[in-house]
Order: sequence, then structure tokens, then C-alpha cells
Amino acid sequence: MPVNPTIFLGKQREVGITEGVGVITSSDRTGLESGQEVPQSVYEASTTQVHEIGTKLAEFNTGREFIYAQAGAVQLDLAEMTVGIAPVDGHRETVQTGHTWAIGDLESTVLTTAAVTADQYKDGWMVVNKGTGISQAYPIATNTAHATTPTVTLKAGHPIVLAVPATAEITLVQTPFLGTIIAPTATVTSSPAGIPLITVAASSFYWSCVKGPAPWLVDTGDTLLIGNDVSIGITAAGTCSIMTTLKSQLGKVLTVAIAAEPALVYLNLGY
Repeated sequence: MPVNPTIFLGKQREVGITEGVGVITSSDRTGLESGQEVPQSVYEASTTQVHEIGTKLAEFNTGREFIYAQAGAVQLDLAEMTVGIAPVDGHRETVQTGHTWAIGDLESTVLTTAAVTADQYKDGWMVVNKGTGISQAYPIATNTAHATTPTVTLKAGHPIVLAVPATAEITLVQTPFLGTIIAPTATVTSSPAGIPLITVAASSFYWSCVKGPAPWLVDTGDTLLIGNDVSIGITAAGTCSIMTTLKSQLGKVLTVAIAAEPALVYLNLGY
């Protein structure tokens, strides 16, 4: 079983949709049966979670890819780039004094210097960044709430492969697709999390476009030309502008567009 399942749409491999939208033609890794509709389309937000956060949806007939996400406490607007929640300093590079993991473990406690809320790191990662066990990253299924010693449960099939002693350092990494917000114009402190094709109410679940053609609003004062490389805008939140030094390229412009109007951008966020 993969860390997060993938749903394939289109005529490719053993799974997908033929000419119809949202109908599985054979069983796939999510356990959907032949003829069953894929729950929740890319044009629908829901207050009910129907997929794991991080599930990927691939449309072979459009070249687009989406990742299942949940909005944070503020509404998301269509055609605006989102990002994940900023990391917590007290949850990174913490020496695990008094706390260890043995080979084969799927659950144990970790030491932090700031409080952790329940399932704050669900579908995220536990990274060993120093000491024995260094350079291993483990997917998190759940975590408990605690001021300094939450219990972390790893996803099935991903047990500890190198023992983690009390002298090691651990960093907890939240998935960028949980609690997404509109990308700020200041320094981005979390990874880009894609663009919703619809308006998404606070705390709702939706599909976020991370690859392929997607509308993206243009930043104030900018005019984009076909072929321009773009990154997150510097004036208006959630917008795109021509890539500058120290900015990451997130897509390539497919249509000419002016400020406050959407350009069609071929996204490639690397997920």
C-alpha cells in the first residue's frame, strides 16, 4: 500500500476512466471497484473528508494532477495559489533525551519543546535529522496532543528501519495540504500547495491542482506573456508574477494576461 493512494483518470495502465468522468473502469489502489464513481470531483468542496489528505488524482486526458487537501480557518478563492502552515520551531531538530525508537517500531513518543495538537502531523513526516538513524523519513498516521511528549503512530508498512537513540534529533513535518492558506506576499514559510479550481469554504476538503494547466490570477502591475516563467506574486496575495531571483519557478505561462485577470499557467509544483 503506498503512503498515499493515487486515483488515475483516463485510458492508461490498469486503472482509470474511459470517456466518462469519475467512473473507475477497474479496481485501483484506493479499493474502488469497477464502475464505481470517484467521490468528490475537482469542482466540488466538501465538509466531509472522503480521501486521505495527500491522495493524488491524475487526469491522463488533460495532463492535470491534483492533491486532496483541507483548507485552513479562512476561505480559499479559486485561481489563487495556496501554501501550507508554517513549521513550528519547537517541533524541529529536537534532541530526543529519554525517548527512543527501536527497529520495527510503529509507535512511540517524541520529545518537543512546544505543544502539539491532536493529529497536527497526520499525513506528515517524522524526520531523523541528526545522530543514529539520520536521513530517514517516516510517514505519520496519527499523533496525540501533548505539551512536550506526543505519541506518534507511523503508517502501516513503514516501521523504523534504523534505531533512533535518545541522542538523535527529530523534526516533525506537517503535510502542506492540511490547513492550507492563500500564499502570502511576504516570505513564504511553507511549500506551495496548489490552486483550487473553486472557492473553498474554511476547513472544507477539496482537490488542489499541482500540475498541468490551471488559471492563476496575475499580480498587480504585471503583464504576462506566453512562455514566461512565474512564481508567487509580490504585491497581491495568491497571485503570480514573472519569476525573479530567489523565487522558485512554479509554472510556465500559456496565455497572455494582465493584472487581476487569470493567466492559464502550466503548473509544475514537483509533487
